[in-house]
Amino acid sequence: MKGFVRNPFRRQLTPPFLEALWALTGAASQNWWKDLLSCTFTDLTGRPQPLFLAVRRNYLSFYAEGQAVCEVRWNAAARQPYARIHHKFVIRDAVGQDHLTLLGRSVTNRAGQEVAAYEDTGTLRSWIEQAQTYAALTNPLEAAEKKGVAAVIARNPNVIDVEMGLPRNAPEAAGARRIDIVALEAHGDAIRLAFYEAKSFPNGDLRRQAGDAEVLAQLEHYRAWLHSAGRAEEVIRAMREACRLHEAFAQMRAGGRGRPGLLDDLVRRAGQPDAPLVLDHGIRLIVMGSAPRLESWPKHEAKLRQAGLDGARLVWMKDLQITAERQVADPSADLSLPSSTDGSQPAR
Repeated sequence: MKGFVRNPFRRQLTPPFLEALWALTGAASQNWWKDLLSCTFTDLTGRPQPLFLAVRRNYLSFYAEGQAVCEVRWNAAARQPYARIHHKFVIRDAVGQDHLTLLGRSVTNRAGQEVAAYEDTGTLRSWIEQAQTYAALTNPLEAAEKKGVAAVIARNPNVIDVEMGLPRNAPEAAGARRIDIVALEAHGDAIRLAFYEAKSFPNGDLRRQAGDAEVLAQLEHYRAWLHSAGRAEEVIRAMREACRLHEAFAQMRAGGRGRPGLLDDLVRRAGQPDAPLVLDHGIRLIVMGSAPRLESWPKHEAKLRQAGLDGARLVWMKDLQITAERQVADPSADLSLPSSTDGSQPAR
């Protein structure tokens, strides 16, 4: 279509935005930004974990069990950061779709009217709990998938992004395409970006009696996007910058500049200007389901493999405990994504 301009894929924050976040980090009094960095939620295994921080194009997303609790954005005119929150997380009986703004101790609506006060981490935790409840009620299947994804990423410090949105390559291209997990792997002398799609076992996209399962078309869309002109280079540049920022946020979570924040060594190395990042153009599949139904999985897995999908991995949940099993070729019982590969075969 004439006039269509393809949006670049980017991960970045402007220098003034980042400096303002450093200023909030170093403030003498507690504030909503420091609360976001320190607040935890309880995942489905009963383990506390911090909110997952994802770098976007000049904003940040904070996730609890795959649900975006809030975004942190930059008001360039006022030169200050603010949080953007879905109004249903703050006002329980709210209707429709709208967002509120948190600045200082005040939560305001679009008209600038104060609708709630922000007090401390207790206020934030109430929003997190409401976000978790909202996700479970609006789309139970998707919520179950995201709960599993949250449990996986919390146990894999080499995960650097979730819900990776893919800008359209053409005006007629399908929108709202998101890759569930982006992780790093040691790959010979390089560091490889690996991509994962997660599906809950009951999801009908995993199986079809006749023809290919719908998930194959989804994975092919992701592969085609990564192979399209210029996208690989954009993703590599963007993820290198995201890793650099993750190191800054690790220091912020530790309390300030110069402090050694908890950060996976692969992430630290990947954020260096000359980091040898490469792309894995294949998409790995994580399948999550309940253990009593596992006997029906092999035939569906066989169809996926016959259609060209390899590297499938099965994760199931039982009694709020997660166990995991790679397929017969490599049985194990953990939630670890590969952090190292020999460079000769796709990671399994």
